[in-house]
Amino acid sequence: GDHRFWFIRGTGSDTNESIQISPSRFKQYGFGYYLGLSTTMEEDTGAYAFKHVGYRNERWRGMIQKIDASCLKVGSVWTITASFRYFATDWNGNESPASCNLDNHLADNSCPVFDIEFISPKVNDPSYMSTGPMKNEVTDDYSVRTPTRLDEWNEIVHTLTITGEMAKHTEAYIFVNAVDAGYNYELDDVVMKRKS
Repeated sequence: GDHRFWFIRGTGSDTNESIQISPSRFKQYGFGYYLGLSTTMEEDTGAYAFKHVGYRNERWRGMIQKIDASCLKVGSVWTITASFRYFATDWNGNESPASCNLDNHLADNSCPVFDIEFISPKVNDPSYMSTGPMKNEVTDDYSVRTPTRLDEWNEIVHTLTITGEMAKHTEAYIFVNAVDAGYNYELDDVVMKRKS
């Protein structure tokens, strides 16, 4: 995987938002160390992370990528995982590490989570549906914490079961949601992998 085909959702014209590639670094998960960057449906690792920079003014304005909707068969179950760090950001681009709420993706100051949109734009009756911001399912003792650890990597874990309604759409997009205005994030190790 690599950084191509990730964009910022929304125009971003009034917020000077962009995606930067952060320098290499090691991360600790339990007893092992891994380098990370994966953005495909299969696991992959690399030495860089994405950083959403600029002043965010909407919760839904996050990184977005089109995914192959033909892979999303009815009844298939997918695990979506990623790592993130969270920052408070002002209009001048100054930022400092911040904590966020892992427990409630709808609360103020919630942590980044993913949302999947399913669209059929080129039919007689265009249709759209969304998972909405998905709940972070992190459950092991190492990861469960509210607030998150300052300036350290935290985890996102989602499970997605494809319904008939989802599978009928011709396009699908995964994007980061639930980050309040005035906060940005660094994202790494994004993996969407079929479980069954």
